[in-house]
Amino acid sequence: MPDDLYQRYMDALRTYREHRTTCTDFRCNGTGGERLWTEFTRRQDAHLKRVRNSRPEAGVSSSRRI
Repeated sequence: MPDDLYQRYMDALRTYREHRTTCTDFRCNGTGGERLWTEFTRRQDAHLKRVRNSRPEAGVSSSRRI
């Protein structure tokens, strides 16, 4: 089961995509669209930061540090 942060990030993307399909603004960059995009990117960044911080550094073994 996906963690809560991942689920919120995917929900934000889904909400933004739904907005894009129903938006009547030509470029769909109105206040609502910008707010939804900002919310999506903020949640995505938080999720990716968590994933990066939870993984050990690639190729570096803690027992072989110089």
